[in-house]
Amino acid sequence: MKNFSTGFSELDKQLDRGLPVSSLTIITYSLSRGETSLWLSTAMYLALKKHIPVAIFSRNLSKRELAKQIISNKLERDASILQPESLKELADTMEVMANAPIYVDYTKSTTIIDIQRKASALIKSGEKLGTIIIEDLQLISNNNSGKYNYFEPSKVILQRLRNLSRELNIPIVVNSNLLCNEENRESHRPELIHFI
Repeated sequence: MKNFSTGFSELDKQLDRGLPVSSLTIITYSLSRGETSLWLSTAMYLALKKHIPVAIFSRNLSKRELAKQIISNKLERDASILQPESLKELADTMEVMANAPIYVDYTKSTTIIDIQRKASALIKSGEKLGTIIIEDLQLISNNNSGKYNYFEPSKVILQRLRNLSRELNIPIVVNSNLLCNEENRESHRPELIHFI
C-alpha cells in the first residue's frame, strides 16, 4: 500500500511522500504554533478528500468542539458567526461531516491498551480504519512512569505505538510538545529528550 498524503505537499516531502503505512510519525511543535490546525487539517484531508477513516484521540477538544473546528475550517470562517445566506452552505457541510469517517475519542488520559482495544473494535465493527491521530503524547499514560528516569516512559510509549502501527498495518501520527526552546539550540532537529 502506498503512503498516505497529509494534504500538505511540503510536509509530504519531509516524510518521504507522505505518511508511511505501518509506521509511527511524530510531529513536534512549540506551543501556539498552529499544532491543532495541522493535525486537524490532515484528518479532514484524509477523511473528506481521500475517504480514509481516521480515529482521533483528543484530550483538549470534545467531539462537539472538534466538529465545530472542522466545520469552521471547511467553511473557511467561524461557524458561530455565519450570516443567514450561509445557512445552506452550513447545512451542506454538516451533512458531509455527518457521513465523514472521523471517529473521536475524547478523554483526559488513555493507555496503549485502550487505543488498541478501541481501534480493534472499530475494525471488527466493519470499519476500515485508515490511520490514528493522537493529539498529544501526554495523553497516553504508562504504568511504569517515573520508575527509572523522566524520559523512559516516552521512549516506551513511542515504541509501543510503533508496534501497534505494525500490528494494525496503518500509520499512526502522534503530536508532541517540545520541552525546550528549539530556537536556542544549534540543531533544530528534535530528539527524544525534548519530548514531553
